[in-house]
Amino acid sequence: MTKKIPTILLRVGMYVTQLDRPWIETPFLFRRFEIKTQQQIAQIQEYCHHVFIDTERGIDIDIADVPASDGGSLPENIPPNSPSQTSATGQSTVSFEDEIQQALEVRSKTKQVVEHMMEDARIGNSIDSAEAREAVEGIMDSITRNREALLCLTQLKNRDEYTSIHSMNVSILCIAFARHLGLKEDQIRAIGVGALLHDLGKIPFGDEYTEVLTQVRTEQQALIILEKKFLEIDHEEVGEMIASKWKLNAVITDAICHHHSPELALPEHQALVATVALADFYICLFDIGYAGNRFPNESQLSSLLDMCGLQWTTVMGLSEAVDAEIKKAEIFLKV
Repeated sequence: MTKKIPTILLRVGMYVTQLDRPWIETPFLFRRFEIKTQQQIAQIQEYCHHVFIDTERGIDIDIADVPASDGGSLPENIPPNSPSQTSATGQSTVSFEDEIQQALEVRSKTKQVVEHMMEDARIGNSIDSAEAREAVEGIMDSITRNREALLCLTQLKNRDEYTSIHSMNVSILCIAFARHLGLKEDQIRAIGVGALLHDLGKIPFGDEYTEVLTQVRTEQQALIILEKKFLEIDHEEVGEMIASKWKLNAVITDAICHHHSPELALPEHQALVATVALADFYICLFDIGYAGNRFPNESQLSSLLDMCGLQWTTVMGLSEAVDAEIKKAEIFLKV
């Protein structure tokens, strides 16, 4: 079985079948090979964000064995599209082709909204909360109609864009998770806005932040750790100051202040904030929209899944569905 995995999850004993770039552009002698040393892993990580492995010719990823949460009632894989199902199940009510153009409009509008909010943060203005809610409503509606259409757009042509694209992608994935979990509309709306704003605390940083991003790649540590090391403050702490100034509600504030530590959120918000954190973890892990955090803390994954009530197989099932639809989108949009 072939699996796509981020390079930070590579282990000695895995069998690599494909890289995320043309083989000729790398120093590797063979197109397919077994990983035998840590030095090979380091070299692959230098050139690639993700690779494909063959689990029959080599070992599987450790993360695939993460146990289900105690609730354990969710299906292992996200169900296939079925127009006969209601939207509450998280299944599609229209075809991919019918939704893709609307999804493009939702994505474009949401990107503009996030950029406006980021600019407001830079100049010290309050955000237009009505505009943010409207953007989240658009995401919620699109995912209700066809989950894959909007999700696949998070992975098209966004590798060189920054915080606004990352925040939008986290919100889209977070809402998809929330829909799958069957959360209430007001809960989905709140964490959708929280996900859009979760990295607000990065905005006030100046040129010194470039050095932090460089050190993330050099030291291969989580971004928030190196922010503290080099700046003596992290973006969650800065975000808390902004949220307080803007008088944001408690759920959104917890998403901004604790998306790297959802266990510190108010008890009644921890599951919601963990959903934002899991979406952020996934987006960073697979490098879907640049955020600077290329090495998220893997040890948090099990607790995030438990707090959300999700299984890793469910999350990966969503990824496989999106990968299949990306091929459709590239043909349909001629990108």
